[in-house]
Amino acid sequence: MTVLVRYQPTSLSREVYDRVNEALGRQGQQGPPPELRVHVLFGEDPNLRVSEVWESEDAWRRWYDAQLQKAFTDVGLEMPAPEVIAVQELWGSALQSA
Repeated sequence: MTVLVRYQPTSLSREVYDRVNEALGRQGQQGPPPELRVHVLFGEDPNLRVSEVWESEDAWRRWYDAQLQKAFTDVGLEMPAPEVIAVQELWGSALQSA
């Protein structure tokens, strides 16, 4: 089942966000995982938020446990447990059929 994942750190600047992406690159991650449908960075610096839509909770969990948590640790970002919500419907002109 498709899920929405909401990351809500106590503080996230664009600089720290970019450092997380650099840490992922050092792990060999080039580009988004294939199961990640949408990634959105929003809000005002330094209180940015991230929401993502994943094909399944299992796919997200594998990514989070294997790579993302390590990247957070590498840059010193304290991240509360993300909120994972079942998606009932997902549509839009920019989305392709799965």
